[in-house]
Amino acid sequence: MRAYHGNHESAVVLHPGLCLTESDDAVREYGRPGYHRPGWVHTLELDLDALGLIIVAMDGYDHDANVAPGDDGDYCGADVLVYDDETDTGRRHGTYRLMTPAALAAVTVTGSERTAEDE
Repeated sequence: MRAYHGNHESAVVLHPGLCLTESDDAVREYGRPGYHRPGWVHTLELDLDALGLIIVAMDGYDHDANVAPGDDGDYCGADVLVYDDETDTGRRHGTYRLMTPAALAAVTVTGSERTAEDE
């Protein structure tokens, strides 16, 4: 599957807890410029075939407490946690949170795009 990650870095550092989305609109919010740094959107391919998925309750992200599934390190043995999330502006989107080395090994970064100049 094609997925995206937005940040303020020119590369994606693969690490447990990395969050991806299929939403082009949401990733552009995560990858918008800020703090005098450019925004970046990274395109990745994620092979889910050999991975264990756990789909968390539809409202997986707790807006009031700012807590997402996997924040506490508990991933119930899943390679990938799937849940509804939201950007800091409230845009709802699905998230695939990569929790294990197997999930990280299933990722291929296929492109990176700078979204804007420094503010």
